[in-house]
Amino acid sequence: MPISSELLAPVRESLGPLLFDVEPAQAIFGVVVTPEPENATITFETTRPCFATVELFRMVTGEIALDMEKANRERIELELFGSARYRHRIRLFDLPQERRFWYRISVPSGGPGTALGQKKVRHRGWFSTFRRTATCRIGWIRVLSDSDDQSAGDLDFTVAAYAAARGDGRLDYAFSPASTVESGGRLRDPFGRALDLGRAPDRVAVHVWGTDDDENDFVSFLEAPWKGLRIRGRLPPERRPPLRGPYSDRYRDCNDVELVATLPVAVGRHEVRVTGMTPIAVLAFEVDGTIDCTVRDVLGQPRPVASKFVTKRFLRAITEGRPAGIDLGGARLVLALGETGELLWRAVGTPDSRWQVLEGPPLRRLHLLAREDAPSLLLGADAESRLVTARLDRTPPEPLDWRPTGLRQAVDAARAPALLEGEDGFLLACRDPDGRLLLQRLDREGCPAADPIPLAEDVHDDIVLGGDGAGASWIAWRDREGRIVAGPLGAKGETVPGAVAELSGLSRSPEGRPLLVALDREGRIVVRELGREGDWTVLGTLQEVVAPEDLEPPAADVTAADQPRRRP
Repeated sequence: MPISSELLAPVRESLGPLLFDVEPAQAIFGVVVTPEPENATITFETTRPCFATVELFRMVTGEIALDMEKANRERIELELFGSARYRHRIRLFDLPQERRFWYRISVPSGGPGTALGQKKVRHRGWFSTFRRTATCRIGWIRVLSDSDDQSAGDLDFTVAAYAAARGDGRLDYAFSPASTVESGGRLRDPFGRALDLGRAPDRVAVHVWGTDDDENDFVSFLEAPWKGLRIRGRLPPERRPPLRGPYSDRYRDCNDVELVATLPVAVGRHEVRVTGMTPIAVLAFEVDGTIDCTVRDVLGQPRPVASKFVTKRFLRAITEGRPAGIDLGGARLVLALGETGELLWRAVGTPDSRWQVLEGPPLRRLHLLAREDAPSLLLGADAESRLVTARLDRTPPEPLDWRPTGLRQAVDAARAPALLEGEDGFLLACRDPDGRLLLQRLDREGCPAADPIPLAEDVHDDIVLGGDGAGASWIAWRDREGRIVAGPLGAKGETVPGAVAELSGLSRSPEGRPLLVALDREGRIVVRELGREGDWTVLGTLQEVVAPEDLEPPAADVTAADQPRRRP
């Protein structure tokens, strides 16, 4: 889905706290696809623990809306075992080489333990598998025992390569000429050529048979004219045979050995050595060979896009067990809330650094407003939901100076209070235990600068603050009936048409107009410009907006992988 690039930057700023709030919105982020010639690994994280599903579709037309159909589905993988998790790793096996695929990650929006029919949060992308070509050459065969006491062994060898892990089909084979060699002798390059393995599979089995067939006397000819004349069939079996081991009769002695190799999956040129020895018997030999393979990324991969909120220097909020980082000039710190509400800190860049408790009240909620040119501000709700603030102007373990704001947040509030930095201080908005929307002005130190102002009654917890290009502050909220009210501070709010599942923030458009950002009932990011006619604009999933991927594969050779190719 194409995303308007001019809206990405302002919308991302308001989506940051969603990924790290006390009860974060479900989102998929940090998606990394590691392709191989025949497999692929998809790793990602979610803001809520869950079980994930990954669907793989063949890329036929290059249009995601047309290709993501059941008829094109190549594979589906589900997480079924263990407990719900934040970090996910799904492996896709047995994929055809040099093909492009669409993938779709689906996770439940409400986390584990909810109904199967609930809405899903999804992320989509594409990747291509590599091409791997290989050849196998037997360098030498050393005869340990030629099975003949009176003369040098009259030996011939057969080699065949098979797909060892899938199908067991024969890839190529070769015969050696008859050789007269004694025990301890060595045949160099016995087959005179390399086996062509084509699009080599992950695991290759190289089977080598040896036969001493020098019983060519007159008696054997009378008993069976074909015995000893080398006219019996020598074609190796089509399917990978089991090891037979030593075998002897009055006409010949046989033995065999199988060499199994796992081929590399990284792009580049590789050499894998294969060696083995038959069981010790009247005919025994040792084999040494090499498999030369080349792995190439022929179709290319999407352009990697780093998530802003994974690599960002300041993270916007903190929750239990999910740390946030902040730079205090001389020290780089990571903060987190403990299980009992204690504030934990740890220095970054110090190998022996451990989590330590920072003295202060136990907290149920904590919001970090990070600032690069001034001390950052911490806003917390203690065990009794009283709101307190502290400036991060000192380095731990020196305790912070927590100051009460005089406000209390509703006990059932799901999110941290809204906080906005203004020209002369901060604006704090929250829902109190009576369901009222209160606005509190704080000075630069985080202390109350005026009495709280009631703005509305019977308010839901979705309270967001933002500003426009003219310097005016805007506020938006939802009432208990789901209606959205928004407007500049000091003016009467107006009802915004449309239904959404959750308000996430107020941003500023490139023209300076306020943008209301929300999540719809399908978990997609939607925006609406306030103060003018219009409708909600769908930007995509949270992952697509925060870390958008290029869903436009190269136009050339979109279906090239479906065309037959000659063996090199």
